[in-house]
Amino acid sequence: KRRGLVLLVSKKPPCEKAISFHDSTLERVWLICSAQSLSVAKELQTENARLVLSDPFIVNDVNDPLEFYTIVEKVYASLPEGWSGEDVITDYVGMTAHGSVGVVLACFGTNRPLQYTPAKYDENLKPVGPLDPIEITFDGLK
Repeated sequence: KRRGLVLLVSKKPPCEKAISFHDSTLERVWLICSAQSLSVAKELQTENARLVLSDPFIVNDVNDPLEFYTIVEKVYASLPEGWSGEDVITDYVGMTAHGSVGVVLACFGTNRPLQYTPAKYDENLKPVGPLDPIEITFDGLK
């Protein structure tokens, strides 16, 4: 459970699941969205007003991993006083594969934890809802 959460916003249920998972310790959420998912980000912002303290970051090119990378760098560069990178976890599920690559690159090899919120699937492999987030650890990897 973390104090901060960075989310790629596309569908609302996985975002809600990620937020509720950390709710007991969560103090701040940063939302990254596209023009297409801005309405979902705004809903999340309204519903979580005590946690989402700034407007969502809007990505101009969802196919540019470096744009996502830059946004995550901005988030970590402006953490609240006294916070470290380990106080925030970034969920890399949502939006595009390019977005996922960008946020993973911004976190990999640093003290910035990553998680993903997997989907629960029915017998036809249709997603029917989100499962609890899973943290990715790189301990011992070289």
